[in-house]
Amino acid sequence: MKKLFALVIVLSFLVIIPGAWAGIAPTNDACGNATGPLAVNSLTSGQTITATSDVPPAFDCGTSIDAPGVWYTVVGTGNTMTASTCNNGIASDGSADYDTKINIYCGDCAALTCVAGEDDSAGCSGFSTRLSWPTEAGATYLILVQGFGGATGNFDLAILDDGTPVDPATVVDCEEVLFDTFCSTDVPVNFPPAGSSDLIIGFGPTITDVKLRLFITHTFDGDVEVDLDSPDGSNSFLINDVGGSSSNFGTGCGDQVATFPDFVLMDGAPPIPANPGVAGTFSPTPGNLATFNGESSIGTWTLNLDDDFPSEDDGTLECWCLDIFSTGEGCSPGFWPRQGRVNSGLFLGCPDSTLDPNDLVETCFACNLDDSLPSTIEFSSCENIMKQANLANTKGGGGKFSAAAKLLRQGMAGILNDCNPCVDYPLTIADIRTEVCALLDDLSVVTLADIEAFKDELAANNSQSCTACAGP
Repeated sequence: MKKLFALVIVLSFLVIIPGAWAGIAPTNDACGNATGPLAVNSLTSGQTITATSDVPPAFDCGTSIDAPGVWYTVVGTGNTMTASTCNNGIASDGSADYDTKINIYCGDCAALTCVAGEDDSAGCSGFSTRLSWPTEAGATYLILVQGFGGATGNFDLAILDDGTPVDPATVVDCEEVLFDTFCSTDVPVNFPPAGSSDLIIGFGPTITDVKLRLFITHTFDGDVEVDLDSPDGSNSFLINDVGGSSSNFGTGCGDQVATFPDFVLMDGAPPIPANPGVAGTFSPTPGNLATFNGESSIGTWTLNLDDDFPSEDDGTLECWCLDIFSTGEGCSPGFWPRQGRVNSGLFLGCPDSTLDPNDLVETCFACNLDDSLPSTIEFSSCENIMKQANLANTKGGGGKFSAAAKLLRQGMAGILNDCNPCVDYPLTIADIRTEVCALLDDLSVVTLADIEAFKDELAANNSQSCTACAGP
C-alpha cells in the first residue's frame, strides 16, 4: 500500500511538471539560462529529476555541490532575503519532496562569487532548506537548487524578504569581477627539500579577492606546508597539517587555457577535506587569502613549499594559478608606469596587436602630431609620455605645448583603461584617438581652452575609475 501511495505521489508530480515525465532537461538547467528574476513573496515550482551536473560553473559555497540542480535569479532589495524549500507546514515558505540544498552566488556565470549556502535547516522537515542572506539593493543573485548525495526531486521555491535594511558591511561585494587567471610557468617543483615557484604578473588590477588553484602530488598530505608571498611583501600560510595519510591535493592541472588546476583555495569555502586528493573549492588552513586584498596584483608572486618530514615522503608541485578579482576600477596616468607597470604584455591585442610601449606616442594615437611640438613630446614613447607630467622644454606655443603634453598623458591612460577588461570606461579608444588627433594635428586652429577642456575630461574619467588602483 505504501509503495502504491508513493507511486501516486510521483506520478502526480510528473503530471504537474511534464518535462520530468518526458526526461527533458529543465529550461533553467544551466546557469546562463537561469529563470528570473523571481519576484519577492513568490512561489515557483521546479524539478531537478532531469537536470544535469552544475560543476562547473558552480563550486562548493556554504555547502557542497552534490547533485544536479536548476538555476534562478532574484534582484536584491537591500534587505535580508530568503530562498526556501522548507517543509514547515506554511505554504508560502515552499516545499520539497527530496533532500534539498540551496547555494547563492553573484557575478557572471563564468566567474561566480560565493554568497551563501545551506543544506538542512532547523524547523524544515524532510531535510529541506531555508537560506537567508543580506542583499545589496539592485544586485542580481543566482540561486542554485540542488540536492544532497545525488538526490533529485520536485520543489516549490519561495522568495521572501524581511523588509529590514541590512548593514552594508555584511553584504558580499557582487561588483567584483574576475580580471584574469594567471598560471606559473616555474613548474614542476619537487620537494623536499623546501622549494618555491614564482608567478610573474605584468599587468593587473588592485585585488579585491584572489583564489589559489593548484595540483600537488604527495604521498602523505599531512606533511605538506604551503604559503604564498605577494609582490607587496605580504605572506599567508595556506596549507598546513591537513589530509593526514591521504595523497595529493587535487587531481589535475587542466590545459591552463580553458580549464585550470582543480584544487581551489578560497576564503569562505568549506574546510579542506580529510582526503584532499579531489577536485573542489576549500578554505585555506590556517591562513586566508584576504591578506592580499587591496594590494596590487602586479609583480612576482612566490608559492613556497615544505615537508614536515623530508626523509619520509616526496612531493611535486605540478602546477598553480591565481584567479585575480577586482571591482573593475581603472588607473590614473601615474599608476601605469609606476614600477614598470607599462610593458609590452599590456598592449597585446589592445589597442593594436603590434603596439609596443616604446613606440612613438603618435603611433599609439594613430595620427600625426603638429610638427611645431617640441621634440620631447613628438619623440616621446607611449610609456614615457605618462611618466612626465611636465616634460622638459614644453614651454611655448602660448601654453599649448605644455597642455598638449598633459593631454597626451591623460589620453594614454584613458586608452589603457579602456583596454582593461575590468573597467567600464566612458570613452572608446576611437573616441580618445579622434579627439586628441583633432586637437593636436594642427595647433594653429585650436585654442588652449579647447586642449585643456578635453584634457580635464580625460583626467576626470581616469580619476573616477582609479580609486582602488592608486597604489603606493
